[in-house]
Amino acid sequence: MDRAIGIDTGKYMTKAAMRRSDGSDKLLEFRTKVDHLDMDGSSLLNPAESHTVILDGQRYVVGQSAHSSDVKETTKASDIHRIAAYTAVALLVDNGDVVDLVVGCPLSVYASREKAEEFQKYIFPNGKFVEIEVDGVQKSFTIRRAMVMPEGSGAILLDPVRCATGICGIIDIGGLNCNCAMFRNGYPVLRSMFTNNHGGNELNTTIRRKLQSALEIDLMDEVLEQDILQGYDLADREKSTRIISDCKAAQVEKIITACQEADWPIRSMPMIFIGGTSYLLKDEILRQVPSVRAEDIREDVRYINVRGFLTVLAGGGAS
Repeated sequence: MDRAIGIDTGKYMTKAAMRRSDGSDKLLEFRTKVDHLDMDGSSLLNPAESHTVILDGQRYVVGQSAHSSDVKETTKASDIHRIAAYTAVALLVDNGDVVDLVVGCPLSVYASREKAEEFQKYIFPNGKFVEIEVDGVQKSFTIRRAMVMPEGSGAILLDPVRCATGICGIIDIGGLNCNCAMFRNGYPVLRSMFTNNHGGNELNTTIRRKLQSALEIDLMDEVLEQDILQGYDLADREKSTRIISDCKAAQVEKIITACQEADWPIRSMPMIFIGGTSYLLKDEILRQVPSVRAEDIREDVRYINVRGFLTVLAGGGAS
């Protein structure tokens, strides 16, 4: 069967979407972490959020249970992202499917036609027949064609009436990085593009440090994540609420300042925030950036890129 799939192998999280024949999208995500395993390696500690994968004769664990990530890499054209991308496709397709793909690439890569082509050929070569095993299930599929789109462009593709003409700013706040680009008539303005580290990890680190100091406690990652989501820590609800709120405000202020330093006319154009960390910062974003619409920052905002990528493959379907 023919399949249309959008892939975003972010440094923190891999997201994917497949368009079904009824027009709905099947979505998935997992941490972009990959470890090499011996072929007789042990079973997964956390099978709900991780996968065992055999690709090209090598065995891997992919997802939360792995440790190796792309935190220090400057490009996504690496084995970690390639293996994560193939795992995502395998989890979506049936055996023998023919796949059309759109994959997101870093802004710095997309700025060079040569680099973008190299990226596409490395990740998803056109015409490649793939055999892969995921969680003990054998899959094979053929990559009929693959296209590369810049990070953040999914929002443009999903809202062409508002974004495909004129100027707008896209700020994609992921788990690690914050990718920023102005788009004019649907295409990125190259001199406006930049990436910084004002993503979720930086926010988490700041909140952890201040909470632990103020409350005199140690916070496990799982507890910190819960605190940020709910906006307070049970040890001292009033004090922790203020700390978390102040940290979120400061994070948004840093992002806006970076855009202003890059000569963005923030008050003169629509601004769209995407990426999972945008949802955590939603209230502050709406307070500090009046041109942002509340309905644009939904709980599933992290899937905007992959859903937008699917519009490029309009007509592709799946059951």
